[in-house]
Amino acid sequence: MDKEAEINNFLLSNSEENINDYSNKLYDNIKELNHKEEKLGLWFVILIFIYLLVGSSSMKEINLGFITISDISTISKLLPLLLIYIFFNTFLITSHKNNLMFALNLISENRFNQIPIENNQKFIGRNFIVNLFFPYSFSNAILNTFSNTITGKPKISETFIGFLLLLPTLLLAILPYLTLILMLVDSYKKYTNDLLGWICFLASVWGFSLLLFYIWISLKNERK
Repeated sequence: MDKEAEINNFLLSNSEENINDYSNKLYDNIKELNHKEEKLGLWFVILIFIYLLVGSSSMKEINLGFITISDISTISKLLPLLLIYIFFNTFLITSHKNNLMFALNLISENRFNQIPIENNQKFIGRNFIVNLFFPYSFSNAILNTFSNTITGKPKISETFIGFLLLLPTLLLAILPYLTLILMLVDSYKKYTNDLLGWICFLASVWGFSLLLFYIWISLKNERK
């Protein structure tokens, strides 16, 4: 049984009160995940800033008050691992949030007596009334703008302009992965001259490979 069939079965077998309670719980969970997603995005920016700062700094040690890092290269060795953790967590959160949004979309269409959109648009667009019910997030706002460009049957000129405006956003989506690859190359060239450097580098490569494998498996299962 696919996800949509499970949700429809849930709607048929539960009372209106249970459906409303479940719908509100989905809403709260999406709102919480939006907050976590934005928080991880902020941590990504902070780690990139630290990486650039450490790489261009002549400091030999950092005193954080409660701890002193005598070898500043230790930070550079650990940064890829921290970045991979953020990527993994972000992907898991986004994947779970997409499932929550898919469920809330179908339930809200039923709850508010709205006409369902076309099946091929289920993941990229929502009924206007249903969309107003969803909690705001920056990523959702961008996605809705993109979906409106696709589903609204715009003119060729509008599509071209929309593509040009969205292109930087698409490039930003792959920027974190390019940054991580650069970090791994930098780590291999500069910090594999001791045991800690090798351990951090190999652990980072393993973590990155695991992340790519998990993304591939998830996308493969999503198409079923």
